[in-house]
Amino acid sequence: MSLTDTLKEAFLEEFSKLNIDNVDNYAKENNKAIMFLCSFNDGFNEKIEKVLGDIIIKNVRENYYPRLFRGRSPESFAYPKYLAYALEKNSFSFDELRRINLENNYWRNDFIKKHLDGNLLKNEREKLLNSS
Repeated sequence: MSLTDTLKEAFLEEFSKLNIDNVDNYAKENNKAIMFLCSFNDGFNEKIEKVLGDIIIKNVRENYYPRLFRGRSPESFAYPKYLAYALEKNSFSFDELRRINLENNYWRNDFIKKHLDGNLLKNEREKLLNSS
């Protein structure tokens, strides 16, 4: 394994531990290193997008789900696109959805259609790379 590959793996491991709220600051602090690692055309950008997707789902499960369970409207969240992404990725069991009154497929599909950004991960990665 090359030094660059080792650095990429270390970055992905550290990056995966972040909360979505910390991503911007992390990106600003490490912008040059991230830009360097992404400069290789070897699929690393897609790996970053996968980790970003995992971070978003983790954030939704930890922060949005408890609020939904207490009856808060999904429309009131700062980033409904994150909830739409998690719903589209089937990140909740049927029982979880039922407990927050989201088991209605029609409503869930409408919410996803209204809020899902088809380029969410790409846009989040671009934001990460352009943080300086």
